[in-house]
Amino acid sequence: MRKVEESEAADLGARIAGIYLNGLERAVGVPPGFWDDPFALGFLVGCALKAVAAANMEAEGSARSRVAGMALGALSGHDARTMAGRLRSLARACDPSFRNGWDNAERLLAYSWGFYPDDRNDPDIAEARKRVEHLRAAGLFNGETISDHKAIAVALQLLLFNDVIVERFGIESVDRTLQ
Repeated sequence: MRKVEESEAADLGARIAGIYLNGLERAVGVPPGFWDDPFALGFLVGCALKAVAAANMEAEGSARSRVAGMALGALSGHDARTMAGRLRSLARACDPSFRNGWDNAERLLAYSWGFYPDDRNDPDIAEARKRVEHLRAAGLFNGETISDHKAIAVALQLLLFNDVIVERFGIESVDRTLQ
């Protein structure tokens, strides 16, 4: 692990989590109450901290909490300390929605970055594979030639993040092809 400033780690975490937040925003928007939702927070903090770990940056204990708070604070516009406190509370309470969001983020990033050893036996990846042709037919990739791996990663984001947010917030009038 390499020691870095917490702000450098938080910037990386915010950039990676921001990719998925921007994808959600383009697809369905960011619903009111999103920044208070345990699943949404768990997913984004999972993205942020997985990115920090993958970059071999050191962030342990309270530094980890501060880094996560700064990353999500940067994305949300909320105070970083307040955000860190909320994240600590959800983690200490073992909130199942927070944990599910975090787990989904780790699975998505592990697949996206090629760290998923046996993706053929994962039911979510199997479902994402099925969605790829629908996504291509719906024009999601705008005629771009992208690898199957990248297309599956996009479908997996929809399945593990966007669809869950749509369901949790009861978002209507969404193009079901993207789900």
